[in-house]
Amino acid sequence: MSERIQNRPKYHLEGLLLVAAPDWNNPLYGRSVCLVVHHGADRAVGLILNRSLNSESPALWKHLLGTDKSAAVHTPLHFAGPKSGPVVAIHDRPEFAEYSNSDGVYLAAQLDNLRQLVKSHDQGHVKVFLGQTEWSAGELEADFDAGLWLPLASNPQLVFAEDSEMWARGMRSIGDHFVASITKSPVVPPCPLMN
Repeated sequence: MSERIQNRPKYHLEGLLLVAAPDWNNPLYGRSVCLVVHHGADRAVGLILNRSLNSESPALWKHLLGTDKSAAVHTPLHFAGPKSGPVVAIHDRPEFAEYSNSDGVYLAAQLDNLRQLVKSHDQGHVKVFLGQTEWSAGELEADFDAGLWLPLASNPQLVFAEDSEMWARGMRSIGDHFVASITKSPVVPPCPLMN
């Protein structure tokens, strides 16, 4: 039993958003926001949320949607990381939830759920992801200890934000939480001069 306890990760980051530190100039992870979907002793898995692909991937849409590809125009593809993994949708429709990390943010990977989500894209938020990000045992903890990732509770407003705005909004939220913890103020106004 003591071996099992020792194999636990140092932090429990599953379900959190990780926002890349402002000074991290990594070509893949710089200015990224990543959702950690699994964090165990052996590895961690996440999805980069703010990397749109400029590819229409007709083969994928044909597989998902059959002959009706009109919904594909309204559902952009995202690059979730360099490792292969299932096609995943992040969405706000609980009836298609296969995994949930917080209120209003759900994941789906089963083909029937993906089809329904993409075909009914106008009834909620849907983002489709290819690939995934993986860390080996201890690697994510080392990145975290080095200050490369800043943790943030997941929320739909950030997860479904425009890709170009997501990182800045995440940093703003982290800053607001930091200032609030120092000042013991529950809410930080958008402009402190407005107090």
